[in-house]
Amino acid sequence: MEPNQNLINETVLTLVNSTGAVPLRNLNNYIIKSQQDAIFNLIEEGYLIVSLNDTIPHQSFEELTITQKGKAYLFKLNYPRQVKLFYDELIVLGFDVTLFDEFLEAQNFNKTYHTILIVNNFVTFEETYHQLLTV
Repeated sequence: MEPNQNLINETVLTLVNSTGAVPLRNLNNYIIKSQQDAIFNLIEEGYLIVSLNDTIPHQSFEELTITQKGKAYLFKLNYPRQVKLFYDELIVLGFDVTLFDEFLEAQNFNKTYHTILIVNNFVTFEETYHQLLTV
């Protein structure tokens, strides 16, 4: 992805993440035209989803929410240096970094990157992942 597209994606994902969800009927109030195309791409790639909010009686509406994959992508954009250092450390230690994206997608992003990017967290994730494959 080109740097300009990364910035647009980051802006859209940050907006949706910070608001919790954006009602589709109000989407034009939140974004500009250049971001509309990004939204469709982010939905297609699994970073955003459209879901029905029917929590208010007689007022159901579709809304845009960020997925765990979207939160992981946003995390990598927000902490590129820390993510790269952690990724490189995992390689040096001999871990299977093909699971890195899945590891990030499994995280609670309400925590700081200091509490997410810990080798023991990755070890636990990798062990659990392989145990689930053998079940």
